[in-house]
Amino acid sequence: MIKVMNKKKVLSIIISALSINAHADTSTLNKSVLNITSSNSYVTESLQNHYGNLLKSTAENQNDSKDIDTQIEKADIVYADLSGNNSENDTINAYLKEAKKQHKPIVLENMQGKHSTLFPLSFNSPVVVITHEKNGIDQINTFNVKTSDVALTNDSNDDTSEDNTTANKLTTSATDNTTHVSLSGLTDEERTALLSDVTDHLDANFTASSDTSDTSNSTSLLSSSSNLLTSSSESGGELGYSCPSDSSDEQLCYSAMITPVVTSVDDDDTHLKYTLDTGYSFGAYRTSQGTSIFVSPWGSANPDMYYNENKKKGYFLQYVKPTISVSSDTNAGLGLYKRTPENANNTSTLSSTSGMSYTIKTDSKDAYLGGDISYSSSKSVSTDISDWKSVTTTDGYDAEWSFDQSKYSSTSKWLKSSSSGKLHSVPDISRYGLQYSAEGVWFGALDDVSGDFDFTLSLDFEFKEIYSKKKERVPGWSETSYYKAKSKTASDQVAFDTVSFDTDWLKSS
Repeated sequence: MIKVMNKKKVLSIIISALSINAHADTSTLNKSVLNITSSNSYVTESLQNHYGNLLKSTAENQNDSKDIDTQIEKADIVYADLSGNNSENDTINAYLKEAKKQHKPIVLENMQGKHSTLFPLSFNSPVVVITHEKNGIDQINTFNVKTSDVALTNDSNDDTSEDNTTANKLTTSATDNTTHVSLSGLTDEERTALLSDVTDHLDANFTASSDTSDTSNSTSLLSSSSNLLTSSSESGGELGYSCPSDSSDEQLCYSAMITPVVTSVDDDDTHLKYTLDTGYSFGAYRTSQGTSIFVSPWGSANPDMYYNENKKKGYFLQYVKPTISVSSDTNAGLGLYKRTPENANNTSTLSSTSGMSYTIKTDSKDAYLGGDISYSSSKSVSTDISDWKSVTTTDGYDAEWSFDQSKYSSTSKWLKSSSSGKLHSVPDISRYGLQYSAEGVWFGALDDVSGDFDFTLSLDFEFKEIYSKKKERVPGWSETSYYKAKSKTASDQVAFDTVSFDTDWLKSS
């Protein structure tokens, strides 16, 4: 039985990777924010205070295309509140369509359950920022607040009198929003921190754009890798999925990258220190073969070991477990078709994505259904995982993986010998971190797929400390000291909010 030493509930704010390194001089970022829904909220107040110029839309209807084009051209950021029926408003959608065409950052509030011809994905997050890349991939950042449980545990038979430390300073940037949290329901501190993350992210976007000599490039920090993606290149992971503009405009495919969540822990009392970057790529396709949805979680878990002594080592990475949860009630008629990496024995290299290629048809009677999807092992992305193992499981809908340190399968095996108390060296992945990528593919026949495909991506992880302690001597035995290996673990979960994709958005004929 594991004994929980401490569970510390801490306030957590999602931090995008684009805002982590943002050191922009905001005094020089005088930007215009176009409010196309004329609603006032905490978000509009924050944007106006930060950028100083909040404009209102003037077009009377969606046919005022010249006015809409001009306003979007003059704006740096476009804001919309999608509450009520705003997501179905033709004029608002005309503004959003032009903003997407001109690659302007779009800030959306109250997006939960709102699908449109522009954004078939919806999120429960209070605020969502979307930038449409010139390669056809939407870069999406969701901003949430969560109270997280970080558990510090010891071996059940461990004498904790000399190591009874607590995790009272653990902090994490995890997010778990399976139900919508409105900004009005947050405390002032929570709301201020969340909105600060939003403006930090936007600042970093503008700063990256101004630092790029080729102004034709995307404003995203991820554009350097994303722009390399073609219909015949590797797919999934941080590379995203191919969706050519013509096919996207015809609603035959949709591609998005939900950019990383950064979890950071640095606790002086426990000496637990690590960073965790997590994100995922999404792709949906309608072809003559049927309907396919791809979800690819990716990221890295990076410990900073405080102890690396003969008799004490930690905290190091023990496991990373990404899960894509799909309910049989909300699978829209799609079943799990493929998951990568697959189960494999006696190998140190794993294929972590399928190497999917999307080839556009041009000479077929079925050209209206887009193209063909194929898989190629030569184009798949691989992960080296020496001294670790990978196992994948499913119930037919979910896709789950477990990347585990396997060189020392039990605490006792960390001891070189029971008489010296010295421990084996920590495997490199456990010591320096794991970069991981996985992929789940769902498929359904054309006539069987309809409705919303809902999924939640989560990541469980554990960091461990190993140390040796002297055993009690038994009367009459040798005076030689005998040692036993003991352990402490710190574990948590990063969970993205529930995501919904409208499969009926994809063209059917």
